[in-house]
Amino acid sequence: MCPPRHFAVTYSINPWMDPQSWADRGGNLRGKAQHQWADLRDALTAAGALVETIDPTPELPDLVFTANAAVVLDRKVVLSRFRYPERQKEEAIFVAAFATLRKRGVVDDVCQLPPGIILEGAGDCIWDALRVSLRCRGRFLSDATARPARCSAAAGAIAVLSLGHGAVCAALRHPHVPSRGVHPGRAGDD
Repeated sequence: MCPPRHFAVTYSINPWMDPQSWADRGGNLRGKAQHQWADLRDALTAAGALVETIDPTPELPDLVFTANAAVVLDRKVVLSRFRYPERQKEEAIFVAAFATLRKRGVVDDVCQLPPGIILEGAGDCIWDALRVSLRCRGRFLSDATARPARCSAAAGAIAVLSLGHGAVCAALRHPHVPSRGVHPGRAGDD
């Protein structure tokens, strides 16, 4: 997690970011964000989660969205590669943070996607334990090419990237997300 000390909407990289609205209501929103962040951290800690934090940086207002840092499953980390220059500046911070976690034994593997693939972490790709599948989308942030086909281990389907080499799935090496084969189903985030 990253405290929202410098959180602001100063640019627009998706339909929900409105710098003018922020300018009009930023003071109230900043206070609300800080309160909600503290409540979330406290709730996670109370539930027994290990909460790691990174220091906020004034020129990186979106650093608070740490779910975008990577896809993490079974102590394996696939680092994000951000589409927009405003977020690309965060990559080195997340690389260093996950390297520290690996050194401390909190995670086992930290890897990067092949060049040219844009995937904005758990903001666009998340493990669905109920359906036993990796759910990814490629819309405003991540590339559609980074989205695996719909998969379900229970149905015997195999998730791979539409690029054909299954970079996310192969990197995670999860038993329910094999890295070989092609699922003929519809790609999507249903």
